[in-house]
This record gives sequence, structure tokens and C-alpha cells, in this order.
Amino acid sequence: MIYLNETAAEPQPIAAIATASEASFSADDNQEAAELVRIALEYGRLDDAAAVIDGLLIIAPENGENWHLRGVLLLMRQSYTEAATAFENALAHGVEARKARLGIGMAELGLLQVQRAWEIFAELALEDPGDAEALHWLLRAGCAAHRWEDLRVRLSRYLTIKPNDASARFALAGVNVRLGRLDSARLEYDTLLRTAPALRGLDELRAILDPAETPVAGGELAFAATAA
Repeated sequence: MIYLNETAAEPQPIAAIATASEASFSADDNQEAAELVRIALEYGRLDDAAAVIDGLLIIAPENGENWHLRGVLLLMRQSYTEAATAFENALAHGVEARKARLGIGMAELGLLQVQRAWEIFAELALEDPGDAEALHWLLRAGCAAHRWEDLRVRLSRYLTIKPNDASARFALAGVNVRLGRLDSARLEYDTLLRTAPALRGLDELRAILDPAETPVAGGELAFAATAA
């Protein structure tokens, strides 16, 4: 059994699964343990999470969710090669394909395999053009690879599905600036001014689009890396 120490200021997963056997360990036990691992990861208790995950993989190595949790842990530890392997094992053991492929893409991006990461996220975005998380990571990979035109096309397509996503619209404005499409960037700025006037970065965007009207000290606008 894995439980939380209720007297602690933060959750502390405690593993007694070291003495468990495959025969005595149920699916419910695995689900409970996995949930507490997620809590441990959220609180940054990586060693606690690792101890539980190691036990889970000894007892239930065929459980794809256990491999996925290991991948998340390894991403947090910046062990990207091992994380990619864990996510591949998660995929092979039946975890949701989208979730595993996102993890593999994140690991590839951590390894600076930008083209490979782009391909993974682009496939996910093509399968579901309204997937905001896939778009976020595609944006990061695209910025690293300077794929501004590709990003313009994909952001534009996404906004036909989710026109109220202000972060994605801001990112599209930034990509248009990169491409020198200032009129298009102004259109996105005007839309944001009407629909999301409090959005962080609008003043800086205006300063770039109309520098004579709004002089602002500072360097070039770093738009899209984390915008969407």
C-alpha cells in the first residue's frame, strides 16, 4: 500500500510495494500508487516519486502508465535519452498514443533534436488541429528551428478552430513580425486589443509595430517560444 503522510506539510508517498508480489498487487493498487506519484511530482519530490515508480515497474512492467510516469520523472531530471526510452515503452505497453508521443517529442527537444521534435508535434497537430498542447510544443520546436512560415500556416489553421485563444493569436502576430508581414501582425494586434486588452506583451508588440508612436526601451520581442 502507498499512502500519504497526513501530518506532513507536503504529500510524501511511502512505498510498501517493495514487499508486494505481482500476484498480490491489484490494478486498484497501481492506480492509487500512480496518483500519489503524480502528487509527488507536482510537489517536486522526485526521489519519492522515483522510489514508487521503480517498485511499480518491478511489479507491473506491462503497465504503460507506469512507464509514462517514469518518462515524466526523467524529463524533470533532464535525463532526456532515458525519458524518450520510457515514453517509447509506455507507447508499446498501451498508454494513450498522443500522450506518449508528446513525451517523446519533449525528450527529443531536450536533446536538441529539433527536426525530430518538430515532426512529432507536427503529426499530432495535423491529427487534431485544435490540440492546444501539441501546438504549444510545435511552437517551441518551430521557434528553435526558425520555421516561421510553417508556424504561420499552422497557427492560422488553429485559430480558425479556436479563434478566442489569445496566446496563439499573440504568437501568430510574433511570427508575422519575424516574416516581415507587419500588416498581418497589426491585424492580430487589433483583434487582441479588442478581445484581450490585458494580455501581457501587447504594449511591446505595439512598440514594434509603431515604434515612432510608442518608443520602448529593450531588445527585440521574443514572441513565440512560450506564448501558446
